[in-house]
Amino acid sequence: MKWLIWVMLAAPVAGLAREWWTRKEKPAPGVLYLHPVWRISCHLISAVFGFMALMAPGNDPKMMVMLGLCMAFIQGAAWASCRYRAWVKDDILTVIPYWGKARSLPLNQITRVTRMGRSGQLVLYQGKKPFCRIPSACVGYESFRAMLEARGLMDL
Repeated sequence: MKWLIWVMLAAPVAGLAREWWTRKEKPAPGVLYLHPVWRISCHLISAVFGFMALMAPGNDPKMMVMLGLCMAFIQGAAWASCRYRAWVKDDILTVIPYWGKARSLPLNQITRVTRMGRSGQLVLYQGKKPFCRIPSACVGYESFRAMLEARGLMDL
């Protein structure tokens, strides 16, 4: 079982190495993306779970499996966040979500925008259905929200 945890530890190490080598690359201005600190934190927390699994008292397999699963879920979120992008160009909003295909929507088809609870996440609606969610942790969130408020799309 320990060999599996050692193999799983390659993901946070690879993630930290990726963040180190790409630390000076930034998306174009006006692109919403999650700050690398979020991913680095996830990789570090995942590595801590991995080392805790390796040092489980008595090499308890149940404990190793639970910590390994926690590690896998955290790594899934960290690697998926590398993909997230949103931008507006020529009055067309394009979103590349964590999972799935890129989607585009003209701004005039957004019927309303709401903020979710304490997190401040924006939910953009097309008709009655949600089109996408914009996390408040994104770099450029405030200017994006101000642009939506200026267009009168925000529900207060």
